[in-house]
Amino acid sequence: MKVRVVGEHLLVEMFRMLGAAGRTPEGADETDAAIRAYLDEAEVGVILVGGSHAALLGPAFRKYVQRRDLPVVLPVPDRTDRRGCADEIRAHLQKTLGIRL
Repeated sequence: MKVRVVGEHLLVEMFRMLGAAGRTPEGADETDAAIRAYLDEAEVGVILVGGSHAALLGPAFRKYVQRRDLPVVLPVPDRTDRRGCADEIRAHLQKTLGIRL
C-alpha cells in the first residue's frame, strides 16, 4: 500500500523525502479533486491531508474521514493548521481501534 499526501508545499516535500508522492493544490476545488484522484488509485492505502487544506473543504471533508473503505483519509497537522488535527486523529483512532490513547 502506498501513502499519498495533499497539502502545503513543505508538508508534501517532507513526505516526498520518505517516498510518498503528493500534490499541493490551490483552493478547495483543487484539494477535493486531488483527494478524489487518489481515492481512485488502487494501490493507495492512506491519504494524508494537511489540516489547512482539510479546513478549505469545511464539513465536506468529514465524508472522506468517515469512509469505511481503503484508502483511509486522515488530516495531519501542517505549519499553518489552527484546528488541532492531533486531537481529531486521536479520536478517530480511538473510535476505529477501540482503544484509549
